Amino acid sequence: MNNNIGEMGFRIERPLVKKYFLTSEIVNIIHESSSCIRVWDQYFEVCKRRNNKGERLFSRTELAKLYMIQSLLRNEKYTFKGAKLQLQKLRL
Repeated sequence: MNNNIGEMGFRIERPLVKKYFLTSEIVNIIHESSSCIRVWDQYFEVCKRRNNKGERLFSRTELAKLYMIQSLLRNEKYTFKGAKLQLQKLRL
C-alpha cells in the first residue's frame, strides 16, 4: 500500500509529518507559484491560520483543498466561480 497518497487521492511526493505548512513549502509540494497560492487562498478562503509573522499556515486538510482547486482549475478547466460552486457542492 502506498502511504504517499493524500486524503483526496492525490499523490504526494514525500510523506507529510508536519502539522502545518508555509506557503513556500506548499509551492514545492503542489508545484504552483506563491502568488497563485495567495490568489487561491483569497478567493476560495482556504487558509485559516497565520503565524506571528503573518505568514499563512496550511493544514493537511487545507493542502488537500488546494489540490482539489488545482485539479478543478488546471485539469478540468473550471473558472474560479465554477470551481467555487463545485467545492460548495462537495462541502469543502
